[in-house]
Amino acid sequence: MNRSLIVLGTSSLRRSHFQATGKLQANNKPFFGWVLVAKDDSGGALKKPLDYTLVWSSESLKIKQDGNGYIWLPTPPDGYKAIGHVVTNSPDKPSLDKIRCVRSDLTDQCEAHTWTWGPGNTSDANGFNVYSLRPSNRGIQAMGVSVGTFMYWQ
Repeated sequence: MNRSLIVLGTSSLRRSHFQATGKLQANNKPFFGWVLVAKDDSGGALKKPLDYTLVWSSESLKIKQDGNGYIWLPTPPDGYKAIGHVVTNSPDKPSLDKIRCVRSDLTDQCEAHTWTWGPGNTSDANGFNVYSLRPSNRGIQAMGVSVGTFMYWQ
């Protein structure tokens, strides 16, 4: 069983565009995904995070790794939400310019959808798991959009 993980992100963007989410995908599946990038023409829809909290590291995993991975949760300013995580290969906090938080009234509730990855072969109630997300309210009248983000459960 291949338990490797692919991290999708942006390598370069125009100065007016910002990454809002990241994506994780098991590499034993066909490559598919996107990363949400946003541009704020109004000046109030996006803001830099205030800080990051390290929420997970692969350092203690007893699996073959090409390097360690670190998942960071952005700390949003009041009135904003972090709609994604930042994944790095370094224990150093990412740059505050790496991602943007979105004004709360422009976001919607989401829920775990599909188990994507964990150190075992299936979801482990007592371990670390990555799930894809989807809008909680779906259908032709729903306003939520799936943006390719993930959540972790530990």
